[in-house]
Amino acid sequence: MTRLLTIDDLIYAVHSGKWFVDGESWTGLRRLALLDSLRRGYPIGCFVVADWRCADRVDLIDGRARALTLASAIGPSSPVVFDVDALEFIEGEATPLRLPLTSLRPSSLMDFIRPLPHDEHRRRRVDAVNSVGKILHATVPVVEVNINDADEVRRRLHENAS
Repeated sequence: MTRLLTIDDLIYAVHSGKWFVDGESWTGLRRLALLDSLRRGYPIGCFVVADWRCADRVDLIDGRARALTLASAIGPSSPVVFDVDALEFIEGEATPLRLPLTSLRPSSLMDFIRPLPHDEHRRRRVDAVNSVGKILHATVPVVEVNINDADEVRRRLHENAS
């Protein structure tokens, strides 16, 4: 069975422990490229989980690094900001023209937009902030596999991975 999950719900599943996720998250340019792909509406692949109906906690079989990367890049301790003039994600400090990814909720986005300079660049900057805000509502496919098949699916997915 395949279902769609918002990035917001995916991050919640990781932070709440609903999804069992171990491993490493991506850093540097790979993390920034993942965020940029979401901002642009590009696909980031599917996530494979063991059947959700079988346990309170779900084993994430494929997509662990992406899930951990998103959970660490969007949230209270995120080192990532979006530069609204350069139109790119960077690692750095928030400034009046660098949107922190600590909260992408509408009220936080409005708090960021409100003091932006009222100049010829304002419309483009506001549009850029709104495009980043849409990340939480982007959806990704989540494929559920039978819990009894989880180990075999994991082996097959990762046997030729480098």
